[in-house]
Amino acid sequence: MGAVYHAVEFRVIVDPDWPTRVEPVVDGVLLRDLVARFEHDHGYEPAGHYAGLVPDTAHAATLDAYLHGGEGAHHWARGAGTELLSCECGEPGCWPLDARVTVAGDHVTWSEFRQPHRPGWSYREMGPLLFRRAQYDVAAAEAVRQLVSDGA
Repeated sequence: MGAVYHAVEFRVIVDPDWPTRVEPVVDGVLLRDLVARFEHDHGYEPAGHYAGLVPDTAHAATLDAYLHGGEGAHHWARGAGTELLSCECGEPGCWPLDARVTVAGDHVTWSEFRQPHRPGWSYREMGPLLFRRAQYDVAAAEAVRQLVSDGA
């Protein structure tokens, strides 16, 4: 059986009453909703309470490298893994969801999901998630373009 590829997008949400955020979407469903459902179904409490990443204008250009698991985006880097979701409060590191982002050949993989404040929680059944690199690259570049044109 062949690999199952997912579609990804990074929606830029601009709201005058809230910081601009980048919401990962997998197969048309917000990643934060997928994770909240997974946590709820596994009896993890508190379940959910995630939002997208909260970039700012000064760091918008590094978002592409960051979403590809790059080291060049130190604004968001907190340790092992890439923060794909932030806390709904908007504070980096408060209640993040991390994953390993690996770029290899023609695909990008999200694996080893973890909630760093709950080391006993296992997300093994949630992934890995595999994306076609060309589609992933376009989605990440579009998010950067929107952030830069909207002035994040």
